[in-house]
Amino acid sequence: MSALAEDPRAVAAAAYLISAKASASGKDWPAPAVEGVLRAAIGAGGASVEDLLASGFAVATDPTAAAPSTIRRRARPTAPAGPAEPRCATCGRPETACRAANAKVPTNASHSFINAERGSR
Repeated sequence: MSALAEDPRAVAAAAYLISAKASASGKDWPAPAVEGVLRAAIGAGGASVEDLLASGFAVATDPTAAAPSTIRRRARPTAPAGPAEPRCATCGRPETACRAANAKVPTNASHSFINAERGSR
């Protein structure tokens, strides 16, 4: 769960923004009703404020969505962040992308991967 989910101000702000977006689309979705939907989705687990805000904007502008309760069904859990792949000091690409790009160009136009953090190949 994101740190924002624990901050009631973040949930209230997201609800206000979604309510305003819905209002601009001709829907009457009061912010307290939207906030209740967001809190329920967060409480059910797997939904972050960031995901729900994006989903809420999509639902607010969707002409087939009649109520804010559809936000809950469209929210997708945030994937946990994995370890970051090292970047190349020469081109700035992640290691896999750097090696793949170098395989496509002639040897005289390619470079060796150098880990930007360690300065090693």
